[in-house]
Amino acid sequence: MKILTIENIVSALGASLVNGDEFKEKEILGVAIDSRKVEKDFLFFAFKGDKVDGHDYIKAAFDNGAAAVVCEKVPEGEEGVCIVVEDSVEAIKKLATYYREKLGIKVVGVTGSIGKTTTKEFIATVLSQKYNVFRTEKNQNNLIGLPLSILNIKENNDVAVLEMGISEFGEMTKLSEIAKPDICVITNISACHLETLGSLDGVLKAKTEIFEYMNPEGSVVVCGDDERLATIEEVKGKKPVTYGFDEKNAVHPTKVVNRGLWGSECTVEDSDGIFNISIPLAGKHMVLDALAAVSVAKLLDVSAEQIGFGISCVKALSGRNNIIQKNSITIIDDCYNASPESMKSGLDLLTEAITPTVAILGDMLEQGENEEKGHEEVGAYAVEKGINTIVCVGPLSKKMYDKALSESAVKSNTEVLYFATVDEAIENLNTYVKRDDTVLIKASNGMHFNRILEAITSDEKKDTFEKREEKLFEAAQKVPDDALIGEIKDVTPSDAPVAEVKEETAEPAAAPAKTKKTKSADQKEKESAGAQLGIIIALAIVAILAGVIAFGIVKHNIYKDATQGTIVYYASNKYGTKGLIEDNVIAKSSDNIVWNTGSPYVQMGYDGKYYYYAVPDGGNYEIFITDKYGKNKKSVEKNVRKYEILDKGNIIFISGNGLYTYNAKKDETNLIGESVSKFVLNKKKTEVAFFTYDGDLKRMKIGDQESLEVIDTAVTSFECADEKLKTVYYFKKSNLYVGKKGKPSLLLSEDATKVYFAHKEKKPIIYFNDSENALWYYNGKAKEAVKVTDNGQNVYGATLGYASFMIYKDGKWEFVNKDNVYTFKEFETGSFTQIVSADSKHIYFLDVDSAKNTSSVYSVSAKGFGKEKKVVNETANVDSVEYIGEGYIFVLKDDGGGKKDLYEREKLVARNIEPGSLKKTEYGDDFVFAYQVKDDDGFYKIVLFDGKNIKDIGSSLDTDIVAMSKKKIYFRSRGEKSGFEIKYFNGRKAKTYKESIEEFKYIQY
Repeated sequence: MKILTIENIVSALGASLVNGDEFKEKEILGVAIDSRKVEKDFLFFAFKGDKVDGHDYIKAAFDNGAAAVVCEKVPEGEEGVCIVVEDSVEAIKKLATYYREKLGIKVVGVTGSIGKTTTKEFIATVLSQKYNVFRTEKNQNNLIGLPLSILNIKENNDVAVLEMGISEFGEMTKLSEIAKPDICVITNISACHLETLGSLDGVLKAKTEIFEYMNPEGSVVVCGDDERLATIEEVKGKKPVTYGFDEKNAVHPTKVVNRGLWGSECTVEDSDGIFNISIPLAGKHMVLDALAAVSVAKLLDVSAEQIGFGISCVKALSGRNNIIQKNSITIIDDCYNASPESMKSGLDLLTEAITPTVAILGDMLEQGENEEKGHEEVGAYAVEKGINTIVCVGPLSKKMYDKALSESAVKSNTEVLYFATVDEAIENLNTYVKRDDTVLIKASNGMHFNRILEAITSDEKKDTFEKREEKLFEAAQKVPDDALIGEIKDVTPSDAPVAEVKEETAEPAAAPAKTKKTKSADQKEKESAGAQLGIIIALAIVAILAGVIAFGIVKHNIYKDATQGTIVYYASNKYGTKGLIEDNVIAKSSDNIVWNTGSPYVQMGYDGKYYYYAVPDGGNYEIFITDKYGKNKKSVEKNVRKYEILDKGNIIFISGNGLYTYNAKKDETNLIGESVSKFVLNKKKTEVAFFTYDGDLKRMKIGDQESLEVIDTAVTSFECADEKLKTVYYFKKSNLYVGKKGKPSLLLSEDATKVYFAHKEKKPIIYFNDSENALWYYNGKAKEAVKVTDNGQNVYGATLGYASFMIYKDGKWEFVNKDNVYTFKEFETGSFTQIVSADSKHIYFLDVDSAKNTSSVYSVSAKGFGKEKKVVNETANVDSVEYIGEGYIFVLKDDGGGKKDLYEREKLVARNIEPGSLKKTEYGDDFVFAYQVKDDDGFYKIVLFDGKNIKDIGSSLDTDIVAMSKKKIYFRSRGEKSGFEIKYFNGRKAKTYKESIEEFKYIQY
């Protein structure tokens, strides 16, 4: 049904129609209040303002394609369709109210003192994994912006997420009357707009006006950690859904892993259970925003899998905790708005930086009688958090400066500066911002701090920032306990046991001093035995020859699931490898290299000839290279955010926004592309496809600049590519394209919403949903995509990477294989179904029937149920599926006392097994796993299972096997002398590889 026709608009507004009788059935496709934003068949509202009168731009609106104009008077000689009303501002509110009632969609209203916009983005992005979602653009949240947003909702949208902002009493009531939200979200109550709202209790009263016109059957979601929001016990007869860090909340984290400026990982618990989310935006407050999204998503029946993927896709908005790296500076762009609470959150985030910190802070407007106190609080807090340089800008910030200056008197490493205007701050920029600094820019929007951001990031500033003098930071900056990068925070009662965390300090990495090489006693002892080396080698050769003569071949068990690799260990404050004669030192602990807990894009690497490792550098990393003997160390490049090894002595990386290759033999760096956001290599690592911030998608052979091919321009996102890079998939707005090598790009859909890539298939197969939730299939060769089913929004198992998965619709499950859909016959799923594995033909799933207290593992294929259609255990629920493949199905079952028993189908293998420890070696039928039971030293028993027998390998500190090479299984065990030792099992017995180590990792190559 067409709702916004000219005839319906005239009727809804009680308006007069001029020049439009023959256009009554004309449908309006969009609404604008700025003539420059008018497009074809838009409706333009002409507002009369204090300085600008929209009636003067009616002609411009028609010239840009407007179908009609809502105005208070018709300009002389105007022949376009005019809808005449008494008050254009009241008309847009009235029309939005009418349109909202006719749409009949779910509306989520988001309000709160701070965090509204980011919370809105989290909610909308998560809901988009299941629904066709409209969201408020930017911050169109007031009595003009909200109606404008509503009028731009499309009739095929399922959900609208609307931001609702106010500055005085009564405004929220009007917004609620227009939006009529089904779900109301309030993020917090803090000191904003106190000039008009008076106090925090006044803010609470004004914000809760949102409940006035909400759906009587709707829901309320609030942050339960907020002391005022926690007082809301009931709204329209229902308890609100609460979220927050406190475990009393309905939605809360049980663990938070802080990744510094690059976000965090959370384990979230709600009434349905526990699941993991990865939050790409930095800051503790972003965790709260994500929890709000989880709460709303659960109310709208979004799955945990969809929630997790949606949260991982959220992107920072300009001016709101947006991390920018330009001109060798890491910038936290948070200059859109400010209050004392949001200022403190920004400073908390700044302390995550590992380089010198600069806080450029400006006036917080509309703070009422708490204005002076709020600015003083922020000044003191900045000093308390150990910020190296505090820059206060603006007349109100003089109080902030005075307080910071007095508090910093006892801190020798804190510098406090004041500038009366933004112009002065920009003019003196180079005196307080230095190369490699991390800079927070934050103030109320009216301070126009975006000008400072533009000044720091301008091309004119490139290479102009000087290196900071070390003497300013003689005292190492202590990282607060709650800001340790990578620390796991358990949200448990205060009396619960917690792991001991060693306190560390963030210091600039010093260049290693050159020292005269001396020989240890151990080395001398080895040299004294040098005369015996020839005899030993000769004896070894004789032994090998004897083995060949006697048996024809020397046989050795080979574990095939890992490629070649090398062991790197950490011991005695150094990172090293074990050589034939002596240990080779790669780096010292003071180098602060990225080790086991660093970014996945800069993990230590080895190509069989060179080691590569990363050192934190201004929010990104400096990449170093050394040969396999730990010698000839050199810096490759600074400001690197991702690198990959191409082949021996060659890597590709992004530094700044440039994409480069590096050749170790020539010590040569070559630029491939500029302004690069993302790159993907083909399987052989001889070609690269990359996407630029300018919207260009390109492809080329590495080392051959003439082969550079522009696949397309004005691209908005690069989705995926096949392993040969012959086929790439990308979006241009909502248009999904496939680009094939040597051929013009093919438009697959004009309204695609989500893409699933079957990357484990031999051919480049994708699926995608359209705006109406239909599921489409494309095999990489055809001229067009094929519709699989009309209702394909609830997809499960597609992330496993095969062209086989399941969809849930109309209360039933169906199996999808390529472009075919198979309905389950003579089979009813239980109360819960979980996809656990897949291959090119099958989907394996765990079906739980709570009523019967049974769990079963099934497989399904295009031929129906396969041989694995068998109840795994008929008397109690299966806890987890540990492994499926090569005809095996290993599951864990709770024995009723909290211990886990391992079964292969219905056959009991072992009792008291550690969940997640089972790994296949792929040598015959060999599996490795760990027992839950620990020995007196707290170590786990590691065993080998060959399908029939269990063989003891040894005791391991870790629950899982750390590495399996071609010939050995490595694990960390108790040390006979001190610390720990690396042991390996070679198929016959366990031996010691290296003694007295603290940690190690196995690097494949």
